[in-house]
Order: sequence, then structure tokens, then C-alpha cells
Amino acid sequence: MKEGIGPYIVGGFEAERGEYPFMVSLSATAAPNNHFCGGSMIHESWAMTAGHCIAYSTIYVVIREYDTDEPTEQPQMPDEESILVKQQIRHPDYYVTTNGGSENDIALLKLSKSVTWDNFVQPICLPTPDYPTDGVKAVVAGWGRLVYDGISASVLRKVTLPVISNLACRVLMSLNMFGGFNIKDTELCAGWFGFRDSCQGDSGGPLFVKDAGKFTEIGIVSEGFLCAIPLNPGVYTRVSKFVDWIQQTVNNA
Repeated sequence: MKEGIGPYIVGGFEAERGEYPFMVSLSATAAPNNHFCGGSMIHESWAMTAGHCIAYSTIYVVIREYDTDEPTEQPQMPDEESILVKQQIRHPDYYVTTNGGSENDIALLKLSKSVTWDNFVQPICLPTPDYPTDGVKAVVAGWGRLVYDGISASVLRKVTLPVISNLACRVLMSLNMFGGFNIKDTELCAGWFGFRDSCQGDSGGPLFVKDAGKFTEIGIVSEGFLCAIPLNPGVYTRVSKFVDWIQQTVNNA
């Protein structure tokens, strides 16, 4: 997770209402304004998040969320809805590292009821196992803090980040003053120039690209040192490495 708890959007912009209908907020209570992590809808009965976001015995997935300070959404807009998670499934090889990070940082949440797709709730596509990411520009979105240890955003925010190769990520982290993380093939890095990043409260949310009108999730907000530090990329779970596990879990649960 991000040093200091976990990730938020730094240096981005407010998203439009309904712009990313796959986005969900995770809450420890049925009240939708108790956000602690992000996630994404991948199936009418399943959401995906980071393994380190499995922090409560009871979790609710909040769909159609936009402004966490609004008890209900705008007139003529469908209200957000909190759905109880009936099964929390971390990847079987998930573990916390000695530096406080997480390996195989992915989890699936089976909902207590299926959702009905509409303009404000849609699934995000999964990548192919060999999906190319190096050099692409991807978007990360969430309700996390605006600066490290600062206030959290109430309205969903977004920021565009360049995805870099794992080799470049390792080199950058070896050069910065914070030491960095040991980047695995099951992870990817995005953002390195500072001033724009995910951070506390964005953990579990998607890093995604849009191609031919379709959104594809390539990463899950996982870890990093502080937020938006130059030469210190954010680290994301590489979703393409877990597609087989995701499909097997959804099909067999």
C-alpha cells in the first residue's frame, strides 16, 4: 500500500458524473460516505480491488457513487447504492512484504445481489494475458486525498499517467532518495515525474486505458512511497497476470 496508509489522486481533475461507470467505492458501513478504498465492477455480481483493501469483516460496494458528501445524488439521476459483500477473496499468494508493501495485491468481492447495468453502472474489461502496457498513457481515478496526508476528495477525480517499463521503474527507484520497491513481473509502474499520482484512499481503484470506445483495466492501485514524488513511480498490480485466476474464481464461486 502507499506509505502512510494507501493511495489518492494528486494533481488531477474532477471526473464527470457517469464518466467511469465501472468505478465503485468501498465502505465499512452501509452509509455510502465512509469511503476507504476504490474498486471496479467486472461482472454483475463481482467487484475487484486490492488485496490490502480487505481490512474489514464487513464491506459494502457502493455503485453509482460520485460525490461522497451527497447523501443522495442529483435529481433525475439514479442514487448511489451500497451492496453488502458476501464473500471476500484475496489472491491465495497475497502477502505483506518487509517494507510494508503487498505482493499479488488483488482481491475479488462477491456481492450479495447482482446489479443491473445502466448508464451509471457498467463493467470494465479485463486485459488479455499479454496485453501491452509499456509507454501507454493510462488514467487512474478515485476519491483519495489531494495531497499527502491532506484532505480527501469528495467528488471522483482522475489523472492521466504514463506507464513505464519495469526495468525503467527499477532504475528510477534505485536513483531516488527513498530506495523504492522491488518491482515484480506481477506489477507495473506509472507516473515518475512527480506532481501527479494516486495516493491515500485510492488503493484498490483501477488504472485503465480506453481503446476503441472500451475501457480496459491494466492495473490496480497498490503501493508507492508517499505520493507524487519525482523519480518515484506509483506501483500497481498488473491485472493481465491474474486474468486466469479472476476468471476461475468468478466461474467457480
